[in-house]
Amino acid sequence: PSATGTGNLAIAGGYSMLPGGTLTFTVTGTVANNAACNATVINTATVAFSTTDRFGDINPTNNSSSANFAVDCVNLSVDKTATPASFTAGSTGTYTIAVSNAGNIATVGQLTVTDALPAGPSVPDGAVALSGANAANWACTAASNTLTCLSTTAIAAAGNSSFAFVVNVAFAATGPLINTAQVAGGGDPNCTLATPC
Repeated sequence: PSATGTGNLAIAGGYSMLPGGTLTFTVTGTVANNAACNATVINTATVAFSTTDRFGDINPTNNSSSANFAVDCVNLSVDKTATPASFTAGSTGTYTIAVSNAGNIATVGQLTVTDALPAGPSVPDGAVALSGANAANWACTAASNTLTCLSTTAIAAAGNSSFAFVVNVAFAATGPLINTAQVAGGGDPNCTLATPC
């Protein structure tokens, strides 16, 4: 049978089995993007005789069985801090970006961090010099004060990866400066390039 859908799947009967026989069905499903990370999913199958069967079930207590599976996932987030906490007009400041993986498996594929600087701080176009704990794992380029930073180095489950860069603060800069970074990729289905986190 080709039963499809969500929730309870009803597979029509009409099958015959000899005593001691086995009838096997394979159900293939897709774990939803919003499934709880690290959760356990319980799936139960139940068989029943129809009222028109000639023979009854001598032991209906064993007509259900369950299989459990864990939801493995990548769960990305990004945090950004400024050093010093207050920038001085006409000087420089440092932004540190930390990408964390709260999932229970390592990231896979490319990670992309984008950071559009607000008016005031700036970086020259082109390759951006990086520092920090994991700077060697990242490559950032700037265009019109928007940074795009790429990494193909996996972030372990419950791990993080951080890097920092220096910005020039304009003499005419005024505060407060609100600067938001976003992350995408890495195997997190909820953090795509179209809808970064």
